[in-house]
Amino acid sequence: MQQVMNELLSRMDSLGYSRRGFAEKLKVSREKLRRGLVCEYEMDVNVFFNAIDLLFEKQNEKRTITRKYFSECESISNIEVGLIYCQVQGEYDLMNFLITKHEKKSNLGIFFSIYKLFNKRNKNELRGKELYNELSSKRFSSNPHCQVMVNILFMLSLADMPNNNAIIQYVDAMEHNLEKQEQGIIKDYLRMLADERKAYMYLWRVQLAECRDTCYKIINSCIDIPIIQATAFCCLGESYQFESPYKSIEYLSKAIEKLEEVNVPLKSQKYVAFQSTLAHVRINYEINIKEIDLSAIHKNEKASYEYKFGNRDLGLALFKEMEIEGFSPFQRFSYSKCIGDLEGIKQVLLEFELSGLSFYGQLCKNILMSKGEVLQ
Repeated sequence: MQQVMNELLSRMDSLGYSRRGFAEKLKVSREKLRRGLVCEYEMDVNVFFNAIDLLFEKQNEKRTITRKYFSECESISNIEVGLIYCQVQGEYDLMNFLITKHEKKSNLGIFFSIYKLFNKRNKNELRGKELYNELSSKRFSSNPHCQVMVNILFMLSLADMPNNNAIIQYVDAMEHNLEKQEQGIIKDYLRMLADERKAYMYLWRVQLAECRDTCYKIINSCIDIPIIQATAFCCLGESYQFESPYKSIEYLSKAIEKLEEVNVPLKSQKYVAFQSTLAHVRINYEINIKEIDLSAIHKNEKASYEYKFGNRDLGLALFKEMEIEGFSPFQRFSYSKCIGDLEGIKQVLLEFELSGLSFYGQLCKNILMSKGEVLQ
């Protein structure tokens, strides 16, 4: 930890801060700052965050020193913040490190039980029905922090299936548990995670005003969480795909830029998902097709691209692979659209409605109406 504090001291000196002047900026006593900097006790995470906001401008520099700080923390309260920091900032390897390093600290066990499951989903090791069953089989602490994270993970598992009609039951519980959480950085992070889930729930239920309001709330927040803000831009972009494709592309491109600002891996689930959503809108409206990055999109969008603009046989082969594995509603839609199968489109519309994905049902309705089909 002393090495981390030395980096803060070095940056303070280079920026011309005296100890007294910097303590005043942080609104802490000079003695409290001194004791933290010389590691007489572990610097409180709130003081640390305020310090790096003053000392570092670049997001990557902040992430690097924060990673070092949490790696050295021993305080229960600081590690608790570290866990949720890792989730909201996408620091999944650091989360795993913290859990492994501190596994014998009994006071942290209540948090490790839920964060271990979160990290399994983060790494695509446990999703959907299997994750839902795992959550249902376990008992978790009544601690509000734990309970909000449990609520959110249930919502994510249902979204994986997809079974979004069942998500609404967890929203009220999530908000109730959030009210119990004391004010501070943990509650701020939980609020951002909760709003991210609510934005998508509103989107799927075609409550677009509420969806967009929630996205703007995240984007304009003073809490700097690039990955969640990127997700809000993505959700916002999706919400405009029918009424304003160019605005949709603008927001989706901004979502990808936000991920790239913090060096999110190009093969990560979120980066590929965003690129695939952008590709879907470009393909659907035939806008700047050449700008699609084929190396960074899902098989479904690649198949659609090849069928319409590239090697049709390759596109069909990719669709065949997906069919053998079992079409998702989105994959069935793309395939049915490509081959002009209206019965397939009608089946997908029903699947979207039954899954609580009414927003995406508009994809099907637009095609069916253009073909003169009468919708019930």
